[in-house]
Amino acid sequence: ADALAAFAAEYQAKGLAVVGISSNDVGGYPADSPEQMVAEAEARGYVFPYLYDETQGVAKAYQAACTPD
Repeated sequence: ADALAAFAAEYQAKGLAVVGISSNDVGGYPADSPEQMVAEAEARGYVFPYLYDETQGVAKAYQAACTPD
């Protein structure tokens, strides 16, 4: 996560668009709820939008097997 934050900061400055998407099932993983992810983004210093994929449709479309992926 720290490497992701550093990568995003470096490459956004070069014009790359970066976005994070959490597709975790909050029923099974309540620590990954959108509210908790706000704290995670602040703690890690994410400089990119961090979205929540409630249906897990994005993760399935990209065949993400685990997070981060």
